[in-house]
Amino acid sequence: MLPVGSFASVATLLALTGIYGVVSYSVSRRVPELGLRIALGARGGEIARFVLRQALGLTFAGIAAGVAGALLCGRALTSVLSGKYAQLT
Repeated sequence: MLPVGSFASVATLLALTGIYGVVSYSVSRRVPELGLRIALGARGGEIARFVLRQALGLTFAGIAAGVAGALLCGRALTSVLSGKYAQLT
């Protein structure tokens, strides 16, 4: 159980690092737009909600794509492995 927990911890850390990188890149590309919004009167909380809403949208899209890909790959591997095991027995 210890190796599984260790791998899960490392995977979670890598996922969080990836999400941080994507959000950081997205914000750095939109600095002029965010500055303009602040200049036109947007408050800090509004800017934070705007950035978080976009980050969560990207995160949920990635989760949906990952779950769909895992389900498809799982079914493909099941059919391949069950065929292999059927030939061995």
